Amino acid sequence: MIIKLNKFLGNPDVFAVEHRVLNAVAIQGIFLTILTTFLNFIAQLPLITVYFPSFCALIFISLYAYSLLKRNFERLYNMSFSFITLIFYPGYWLINAGSKGGFQYFLFFFLAVIFTSSKTKIRWIFGLLLLAETCALYIIENLYPQSILYYANPADRLPDLLISIVLAVVSFVLALEVFMQIYIRADKKLHSQNQLLAQSHMRIIEQNEEMSAQSEHLEYANKSITAQKETIEHLHRNMSDSINAASRIQKTLLPSHDDLKSQLNAHFILYRPKDVVSGDFYFIKKHENKLILAVADCTGHGVPGAFVSMLGIVFLNEIIRNSEIQTAAQILETLRTLVKSTLKQSGQTKENTQGMDIALCIMHTDTNTLHYAGANIPLYIVRQGQLLEYRPTKNPISYYIKEKNFTNNIIQLQSQDRIYISTDGFFDQFGGDYQSKFLSKHFKEIIVQFADVPFHEQNTLLQTTLDTWKGLNPQNDDITVLGMECI
Repeated sequence: MIIKLNKFLGNPDVFAVEHRVLNAVAIQGIFLTILTTFLNFIAQLPLITVYFPSFCALIFISLYAYSLLKRNFERLYNMSFSFITLIFYPGYWLINAGSKGGFQYFLFFFLAVIFTSSKTKIRWIFGLLLLAETCALYIIENLYPQSILYYANPADRLPDLLISIVLAVVSFVLALEVFMQIYIRADKKLHSQNQLLAQSHMRIIEQNEEMSAQSEHLEYANKSITAQKETIEHLHRNMSDSINAASRIQKTLLPSHDDLKSQLNAHFILYRPKDVVSGDFYFIKKHENKLILAVADCTGHGVPGAFVSMLGIVFLNEIIRNSEIQTAAQILETLRTLVKSTLKQSGQTKENTQGMDIALCIMHTDTNTLHYAGANIPLYIVRQGQLLEYRPTKNPISYYIKEKNFTNNIIQLQSQDRIYISTDGFFDQFGGDYQSKFLSKHFKEIIVQFADVPFHEQNTLLQTTLDTWKGLNPQNDDITVLGMECI
């Protein structure tokens, strides 16, 4: 029966329960009014008892059609009970023998539907209006009995009462069927919600267990990470201590400030390692009537470059101490041989390719001449505002597939000549408006520009120029610039 009711009351998945209750009221109204019209016509009662039910039947049909098509519950509720309270209920009271007829038994049905099918404040208006209307109809019946259409034959009252009672019972059964359906659906919904809650509860328990396991895992991982952090910090301290010790050793191998001051005239050294230790080094050594000076850039920077730089310093000291010095080129040839031998370089694949670029000068103080040989590092001399550039041999101090002999340049120095040697760290620094390299061309311009300035100021000017160019960029490489005045 529920399936059949669903067909007329509307699909439960589309219509709310309250809406379907109103559809049931409309269906009962259609059945009641059509039955009343037919019976009154057969009994040849006054035409008003035929026309009025027919009119009401049309209204109930219209309300039912509106409900199925528009599905606007609030408007349907207002329209239905406005019609029932203002026209249908009083009209049927007047044409159906008033309090002596059977229609009065529908009062409680209408009240039940009014208050159960809506939760808005207007239900109180319709409910109170229906009660007040019933009282008014009793008063009218007592004061103006001629306004009521009573039974022409008192014997007709019993069938009418029976029909009204049957209709009221049918209405009650239908209403009960609807409310039972509501209860069943609500019970199913509650049961479904309980199942969902139980499932959710089980999921929460599982998630809690999983979170507990994860918490234990995280706690273990946190302890492990803490231990690893302490280990890394310990290793970092040891490594930092080792690198700082290496830096101190490297600095002891470089010429001290007193050595520079005693062996050179006016000069400056711009020395900026990229890291704690440097792959660049500078070298100055007095030997008989000769002053040997060099600036070198070892392969790489940081620790690898620092190791090679210390080898270079040791080898230069050994060459000067144990051999007869004749030319700068001979020193570079000997240095290259030592580096290749020590680092086992023979041109094989995957072997060590460490080495260095270097500019080496021998100043003969008795003749005021300078011997220069370069491995990829040039020599600059500023003389009377003009730049003299002596190009190096394009070979490193290491194994090289196109190995050449180093060229020895002999230069007669003049008074107030300014000598400059620089590794490529200054030239290769990125910066400026276009994030480009500084370049050797720009470097040569500024040393000519600063040449007449005292050397300690030149150092400051070069550092300021470099910092301005670099801006917020990191330093690319180790930087070393030596500048000195000729004797």
